Amino acid sequence: MADIIEIPKEKKWEVILEDWKMAKDRISVFDNQVIAIRISGIPLVLVIIGVGFVVVNKINQVTIPVLNCSGAILPFVFAALYTIPLCILDALHYDLLLKAVEHAKSIENSDPFRNLLNITNKLTSPKLTFIHTISLYALYIIIFLLCIILIAAFWNGLPPSLAQNITNDACSGIIQ
Repeated sequence: MADIIEIPKEKKWEVILEDWKMAKDRISVFDNQVIAIRISGIPLVLVIIGVGFVVVNKINQVTIPVLNCSGAILPFVFAALYTIPLCILDALHYDLLLKAVEHAKSIENSDPFRNLLNITNKLTSPKLTFIHTISLYALYIIIFLLCIILIAAFWNGLPPSLAQNITNDACSGIIQ
C-alpha cells in the first residue's frame, strides 16, 4: 500500500494552486480537442453527403443484393455511420472539459482562493453550459437524421422527379 503524503499546512495552498493550474491546462487541452473534432469532423460529414449527391446518378444502377436497395444510399450510410463515433468523441471530450471546469471552479471557491482566483467562475454559467450542451446534441441529431432521410429517399434509387431533373440538366448543357 502506498504511503500517504503529508503536506505541511503552510504549503497546502501551493499544492492547491498547482492543482488549479493543472485544471486550467486540462480545460485548454479539452477545449482544443472539442474544437478540433468539430472543425474537422462535421465538415467531413457534410462533404461526404455532398459527394453522395454528386455520385448518386453514377451508382444509382448498382444494387446491393443483401439489402435489395440501390447503391445510391452508400455515401449517406457512410456519413450516418461516421456521425456516430464523431458525436461520441465530441461528447466525451466535452464531458471531460466540463469536469475540468467544475474542478477549477471548486478550487476558486475554496477558502484560500475565494475572490483571488475567479476567471473560471466569471467565464462560465449554467445557462451557457446548458445551451452549449443542447446545441452539441442537436447538431449531431440533425446531421444524423438528414443522413437517414437521404438513405430513405434514395433506397430504391433516384426519386423519379430528381432523375428527371438530372437528365434535363445534363441534356440542356448538351443542347446549348
